[in-house]
Amino acid sequence: MKNILLTLILVVVTTTSMTANEQDTLWYRFLGRDIYDVDFTPDDQFVIAWTQNLEFWDIETGTMNFHIPYIGLGDFNYDNELIVFSQDSTPKLIDWQTREITEGFVKEEYDFGRIKTAKSKNEFMADLINDDNTIYFWNVNTKQRISEMKFLDTIERDGYKWKRTIHEYDYLGNSDEYIYVVFDDVNSEIDNIPPSEHLRNYFIHIYNVDSKELIDSIFSFQNTSEKFGGFNKIAVLNDRNKIAINNEGGVINFYDVVTKTFYDKLIFDNGAKVNADEIVMSNDSKYIAVSKAHKCCYFIKIFDFNTKELLQEFNGGSWSNLSFSDDNNYLITNIGSTLILYENKWLISSVNGLESSSFTLSPNPAIGNLNIAFILSRPNNIK
Repeated sequence: MKNILLTLILVVVTTTSMTANEQDTLWYRFLGRDIYDVDFTPDDQFVIAWTQNLEFWDIETGTMNFHIPYIGLGDFNYDNELIVFSQDSTPKLIDWQTREITEGFVKEEYDFGRIKTAKSKNEFMADLINDDNTIYFWNVNTKQRISEMKFLDTIERDGYKWKRTIHEYDYLGNSDEYIYVVFDDVNSEIDNIPPSEHLRNYFIHIYNVDSKELIDSIFSFQNTSEKFGGFNKIAVLNDRNKIAINNEGGVINFYDVVTKTFYDKLIFDNGAKVNADEIVMSNDSKYIAVSKAHKCCYFIKIFDFNTKELLQEFNGGSWSNLSFSDDNNYLITNIGSTLILYENKWLISSVNGLESSSFTLSPNPAIGNLNIAFILSRPNNIK
């Protein structure tokens, strides 16, 4: 019998002429206020926008369903039942399903920085504004502060006093046994040195949570007066012993905390300087998305995490934050004060479930060429 050759005939039905981004945009909303982060509720029914409020936006209608005013950036707790946030310098909890708020934490002296929650236990950490060289830890169940880690705010290097501040932090390890802290070291804020000698170094330090011991240090990037690329996002992968770091121009490097080795990379922008504004991984580890907004290059790129194949690209917008829905059907992002919801167009794995009138095989039976024709309501990538 001859080998069967498959010929794909794709018929796309559209009613209007649209750009690639318009085709994939379900809705966008101008909020008129800064958007600091985006997320989804665990049931994928609502988009969460962290502005000066905590806002719930209905996915189907694109309307705001609920909000709490004037809060600090928070996070879901370990079992995704509660959102931990701060309001009036005080940690609080909200059940995202019932919208019930739980009080009971002690008011702090200063407002909170970014709250980060552990993923294996009911605990969270944050720094405090005007106390930016200390990270504090709280127990969600007892509503008590349980420990802290204080870091040097100045260091001596190369004959200068360098000012050190915390740039970013999060939990690491599948049992949240580690944290990483990104330090921003600047040599020109204490000593009066010539501009040509100004340096800015970024280090990623990894600590044991219980012992507070420094167990690893990664030099990430250096800014000089002639070369300024900046340091941007680190992403903790779903295997929480591994992180994604953009510390090389146009390249995301993957680092294993346990083995202390860089083990893989993803080239997302050939020839570029360091500037991935966001790196985010889907909950099922299938996809990794990268956004960049720098000079001539503004894009979101979505890659197959295993093969590193580029699946989808959006161009032309200065995107800030990214998040996949739990079922991977949506991607939420923002451009400035505008919230944007995209539908999954980066991969369709099968055509199962299509109506028979939309799916035809010819000739049938086949001994040579086999033609497959089906109709889609909108353009899609087919695999």
